[in-house]
Amino acid sequence: NYLQNLLELKEKYFQALKEDRFTFYLQPIYDLLSLKPIGFEVLLRMIESNQIISPSFFLSFLEDYGLIKDIEFFILKKLKTVKNNLSENFTIFINLSRQTILDPRLLDMLEELKEEVNYTPIVLEITEKVYLEESIRKILVNLTELGFFLALDDFGTGYASLNFLIEFPISYIKIDKFYIEKIFENEKVEKVVKNLIKLSQSLDIKVIAEGIENEEQLKFLKFSNCDYGQGFFLCKPVSLEVFLKLFSK
Repeated sequence: NYLQNLLELKEKYFQALKEDRFTFYLQPIYDLLSLKPIGFEVLLRMIESNQIISPSFFLSFLEDYGLIKDIEFFILKKLKTVKNNLSENFTIFINLSRQTILDPRLLDMLEELKEEVNYTPIVLEITEKVYLEESIRKILVNLTELGFFLALDDFGTGYASLNFLIEFPISYIKIDKFYIEKIFENEKVEKVVKNLIKLSQSLDIKVIAEGIENEEQLKFLKFSNCDYGQGFFLCKPVSLEVFLKLFSK
């Protein structure tokens, strides 16, 4: 029964891929001083029965069963259409899984995307866990030498080590929303966030706060000189169509 369910799920996602039902939403990332958008994060979504399904329902399954890289490559191809319609020179933030990083097609695909978006900065968001693998580190360092940028995603929730910030060419860290939520509940969290911002900036690493959901959090982060932020208070993830209405030429 368990195996049958797995096979049915796998078939369901294969079918969704074939029917072009995986898509992406875009969430702006803002300069917290000026509150102007400087870029956007690309977020995976699935359409089912006219409903938009969040990746929390399917992402871990896709990763476990080797399906995620096909979808991430599919999204990379689609992204080429975005840039030329935008009024600003937005930086593009893209999440990449372990499987996609190890796929030999990735470099050609990224180089093609870079050309298509007129050499707009492209930031590859990698989770802490992925950085632990030596083979992946080499690929990522190689990508930075070719002009791509790295962001350490969900910082502080997993395997974070100061070694990551010291040894690798990381341009951004993204403070996980768990910490942003707890700023006013726990004095230690408040101190950690403030000092993490200072430390990162002293190493020439820009800081992005994730999950800003109210004005108090925004004020705190601005006061703490956090560089950038994203979250529902600033703008929810939106479809490409809505995003272009908000930010197109």
